[in-house]
Amino acid sequence: MYGDPVFGFRMPLEVPGVPKEILNPRLTWSDPADYDNQNRRLALLFCENLVQYMDNCLEHVIGAGPIVG
Repeated sequence: MYGDPVFGFRMPLEVPGVPKEILNPRLTWSDPADYDNQNRRLALLFCENLVQYMDNCLEHVIGAGPIVG
């Protein structure tokens, strides 16, 4: 399994009959750096949006969000 470093979701490395390149979304982009930038941008948007719900959000839900470093 491969884990996305920002969102933490896990993807298989191999699936019979499926090309490996499409199992990792980063590898489907012509420029992996562009994917990284958009992935980070999406994570920042997620975090910015979550701020409005922080007072009513359980700790484990907050902890399940993306890691933006």
